Amino acid sequence: MSDKQVLSANCEFDAARRVIRGRQGETELSPLACRLLQALLRQPGSTVSREDLINELWAGNYLVGEPALNRLVSETRRAARDICDTP
Repeated sequence: MSDKQVLSANCEFDAARRVIRGRQGETELSPLACRLLQALLRQPGSTVSREDLINELWAGNYLVGEPALNRLVSETRRAARDICDTP
């Protein structure tokens, strides 16, 4: 996978720099948010299960729980929406 990937017409993800770049500039992602986006981009058009994401992001540590995954997904969506002008 390339370090730079187009997320939409208005948005690019640079994994090497952990940055989302769009119409509103760019924002740095947390290391975990970057890993989440990479995991999702490896399987475009597919549903990635919560279990698979927890296994990949927290090495299967279910004590972290789904609330942590929910917060991480929300954080990542908010960063993309704010920078890329997408809902």
